[in-house]
Amino acid sequence: MITHDAKKQRKIDTGFLIIFLMKLSFSRSQSGYQIILDEMSAAMKESVLIPPLEKLVVSSSVCVARKNLDTLIIHEINRELSDSFLSLNYDRFRWNGRRL
Repeated sequence: MITHDAKKQRKIDTGFLIIFLMKLSFSRSQSGYQIILDEMSAAMKESVLIPPLEKLVVSSSVCVARKNLDTLIIHEINRELSDSFLSLNYDRFRWNGRRL
């Protein structure tokens, strides 16, 4: 039996949401959701590699999608980034042989 959630077509996929959250995290200004969504939409329109969104994504949709995002995804991304950083900079951040 297919549940209601399985039948529902998602407007915001996980990849888009992860990119949005990364852009939000690395934003130097304290930009709101809609400003970042507008920037992403403009970048997608200019890009040859990324197809533009069919419909405009609004901040309330991102809020709902973010709430429904499995926290294990964020933990996995964080672990992968940490492992990559440490493997590339293993000797760089040491003092007297100890990790800082």
